[in-house]
Order: sequence, then C-alpha cells, then structure tokens
Amino acid sequence: MSTRPTPPLSPEGVAEIVAEMQRPPEDTPERRATFDRARSATFLARQVLEQSRG
Repeated sequence: MSTRPTPPLSPEGVAEIVAEMQRPPEDTPERRATFDRARSATFLARQVLEQSRG
C-alpha cells in the first residue's frame, strides 16, 4: 500500500486554517455545560482554600 504525497498548501489555504483556529468555538449546550462545571469546580476550590487559611 503506497501513500500519496500531500500537496503543498497555498498561502490562502494556510491563512484559512489560521483564521479557523482563531475563531471562537460555537456556543453549544455541551460547551456551556463544560464551562459551568469548570466554573463550579473553581468556585469550590476557592472556598476550600479560603477555609484552610482560616
């Protein structure tokens, strides 16, 4: 089984890939749920740290 070489990207193709990588991700319910879980974990961690400091 032989593999074909990948054709080189044009400057426009590279620019399109870079623009796509810089675009913010779509706002989806899954993404919001992940963000909410991370925010809750951060809040709980801060509470634990504050309580341990006394």
